[in-house]
Amino acid sequence: MNNLKLLIRKILLFLLDMFIIIGSSYLALNLRFDFQVPMEFSNIILKYIWLDVVVTIFIFAIFKLYSSLWKYASINELINVFCACFISCLLSIMCKTILSVSVPSAYYVINFMLLLFFVGTSRILYRVVRATKEHFLNHKNIRTMIIGAGRAADLLVKDIVTTDYNNEVYVGTFGSVYAYTWYYVTINEKLSYTDKESVFANCLLAIKEE
Repeated sequence: MNNLKLLIRKILLFLLDMFIIIGSSYLALNLRFDFQVPMEFSNIILKYIWLDVVVTIFIFAIFKLYSSLWKYASINELINVFCACFISCLLSIMCKTILSVSVPSAYYVINFMLLLFFVGTSRILYRVVRATKEHFLNHKNIRTMIIGAGRAADLLVKDIVTTDYNNEVYVGTFGSVYAYTWYYVTINEKLSYTDKESVFANCLLAIKEE
């Protein structure tokens, strides 16, 4: 069932990207000519739009824009979007040059900016919609204990706080890197313990209590 949902999401995202690619091409051409596009350029875009779609979708797949589906938006994924859009536009220029297709240079610049904006926005909106859905449909109280400390524990605690939408999320961490701590995430209350057994016992106690 989960695989089917994932497949449906990928197909919808794929269709959305096709619409964005086609829309960006025509909008870029119209912006270049102040919405008074000569018929010859309009025919060129119409004739070769399938090439732009194939090349761009192929590059997007290489950069895994359909794999993560932006469950967790990050700088790395934004960089992937930028690189994918940039390379796809370069390949589009190369293909049209090889085919001796003449299009104003400004068209490619505008098309790149539009493609980057719409693709990036679509991914972020996907994340926002998914996060909102999880907030209202999967609202649960979860008590969690993390064994370990240091940078990895900090990142994990931050991930729990920012991605799990719970009224009460208890996160206990302890290790040798810094003082053993017990976090009550919801109200940002931090209690320190000096021995491992104490924090471990309190972690177990808090997790068992509902």
